[in-house]
Amino acid sequence: MSWATNEISAVILAGGKSSRMGRDKALLPRGGKTQLAHCFNLLTQMQLGELKVSGHYLEYPHLRDIESGIGPLGGIATALAHAAVRCRALLVVPVDMPLLTPQDIDRLLTESNELGGYYQGALFPLLLAITPSLEHTLKQVLANPNAQLRSLRTLLKQIDIQEIVPDREQKVRLMNANTPAQWLAMTAEK
Repeated sequence: MSWATNEISAVILAGGKSSRMGRDKALLPRGGKTQLAHCFNLLTQMQLGELKVSGHYLEYPHLRDIESGIGPLGGIATALAHAAVRCRALLVVPVDMPLLTPQDIDRLLTESNELGGYYQGALFPLLLAITPSLEHTLKQVLANPNAQLRSLRTLLKQIDIQEIVPDREQKVRLMNANTPAQWLAMTAEK
């Protein structure tokens, strides 16, 4: 199945604590701009139905998490709650993937099934079909009293979305930069 970009609501997850990085990952410098600007520009090129940032960045269309402190699930739940009615799917991209390309997202949109998809070995980027079943399952995961089971991995185990096998080059591009050393290694001029 191939997803039409104009039917996709996208969210950039940028509301995390960035504790291992020691500073806000969204504001890391990247070619004279910030990493958030780089990520926003990359997704703007995709001509998506809508694009928002999960986090408090006033210069972008942004969302504040309905429930904070619960990691990526908080941003996903908020984005689902605010997705435009015309959108059939939610594309979730974290701000800390400096090597992600439009081709990686194109492949995700092309190879995902009717419920969505993600790359094997990486949780993001993630495509989720906006369905009552997804919303119900997400609510169940968020309501779990066991904090270890309130996770994106738990959600993905409970929904039948496509797991896409990345090629060797994609595996590198799908890595997150969580520490200063990782950021430098990934963004250094080659």
